[in-house]
Amino acid sequence: MSLVYIGCGLDFAPLEHFTKIKRFIYIDSLPKSSNGYSGFISSKFSRKNYCDDFRRNIPKEFVKVNINHTYPDVFMNHFTGQTLLLYYNLPFPWGQQIYQHSISKKDIDLLIHYIGESTHLMVCGFDPHVDVLTLLPKEFILVVKNRDETGKKTLDYPSLCSELVFQPIYQQRFKEVVLLSDGNVITMPNYAHFLKFLTMKKTSLSY
Repeated sequence: MSLVYIGCGLDFAPLEHFTKIKRFIYIDSLPKSSNGYSGFISSKFSRKNYCDDFRRNIPKEFVKVNINHTYPDVFMNHFTGQTLLLYYNLPFPWGQQIYQHSISKKDIDLLIHYIGESTHLMVCGFDPHVDVLTLLPKEFILVVKNRDETGKKTLDYPSLCSELVFQPIYQQRFKEVVLLSDGNVITMPNYAHFLKFLTMKKTSLSY
């Protein structure tokens, strides 16, 4: 099993909650931009210490194993056999012509292959471009988190993933919806149950 997380920032909650996941694919436009593709037009959106912060904050069981500046950064938990791939400076899937590092076509093809094998898509405060769904398997598990790495609430009904909410063709592809809410893991059998759950919470998940 593998999980893809676009806009991951410094959020390591999936490593704690999904111990059976063997490959984590972390993607972010940081450090060059903290605002996706559009942030590349201005340096004010950059977070230059992001990669160093990532290495300092990842759980200590995950050790960086590629030390020769190869891309992406690869971390491995030698106790569990889990691997985390960090694709930074990457406003995926937009703007592939403006990558700010020497990413090769081989790297891109391998990333697309990994996404195509993913069993889980993680969403937290960032709506993944609908094109990402064309790369994922026909069925996958949607993982939603109601607070970002800073503790800010990110899940307000009905703003979550507008592309997904209003297009049933995508909703039908979710095998399950898993909500990570303040340390709790809530699993729902489909997207309809998830929306009903949000509606019951009225405006937001604040518990």
